Amino acid sequence: MPAIAVQDLTAKVRCCNESDFSNVALIRKILLDHPVDPQSIERFLIWDSQHYTRNLIDKTPLFELMAICWEVGQGSSIHNHKD
Repeated sequence: MPAIAVQDLTAKVRCCNESDFSNVALIRKILLDHPVDPQSIERFLIWDSQHYTRNLIDKTPLFELMAICWEVGQGSSIHNHKD
């Protein structure tokens, strides 16, 4: 399966409506069917030796697309992102 630019993946996810985000299988399929070209995501890959980083790629009222970067041995307590 050919990789696509992260901007193209973002466009595909932006086409989803609110009810689509309740269908985990649909969102998962979109992500699995459209692997991201590593070169297109490089500018979002930022690491910090002290803690993991959350690097925003795209944000709408329905979703946030992030690149989360972890160094070996880093961790995070269990938490959620309600609302």
